[in-house]
Amino acid sequence: MATSDPEANAAEALSLGTKIRTERLKKRFNLRQLANAAGVTPSLLSQIERGIANPSLKTLRSIASALEVPVTVFFGDTVDPEQQIVRKHARRRLTSPESDVVYELLSPRLQRQIEFAVMILKPGASSVPEPMSHGGEECALVEGGPVQLHLDETVFELKDGDSVFIPPYSRHRWVNPGQTTVRVIFAVTPPLF
Repeated sequence: MATSDPEANAAEALSLGTKIRTERLKKRFNLRQLANAAGVTPSLLSQIERGIANPSLKTLRSIASALEVPVTVFFGDTVDPEQQIVRKHARRRLTSPESDVVYELLSPRLQRQIEFAVMILKPGASSVPEPMSHGGEECALVEGGPVQLHLDETVFELKDGDSVFIPPYSRHRWVNPGQTTVRVIFAVTPPLF
């Protein structure tokens, strides 16, 4: 979520914080109510809203979940209709410091009914510590591999070029047991980020 330019990072953090505060006020939450619902301290939430602290991906997801909005709401910009293309060098990257997983958004940063992204799993990495579920449908295509998909009670080994449909509310996680980085390109509706 951060770039190497400190001034750009500060501006991005302040913009992100302002968007979180706007969503909080729309839901008529006070700072403490949202912090409790998101599982963070009111102090941290205040710092995030003021642009003093940058939230981790996990914290950002918790805040979005508590507000019942996709994470993309916090990154949405007013975009000219001609800017529907996402250039490879301009993808929004979501990372977590405690993880060997990177997500790149392949669709424009707007609220839409579907989200298109790529998950990059380093060797030995998993998408989440424990299988999770969400209410949307998901389709994925594997680039590289092998990669394991833990889907409910079954573990599938997928190879380069394999694709899969993941039904709503299915508990799942991705695991890269190999020695090379694997990319999983997926579309999900409604958006997760």
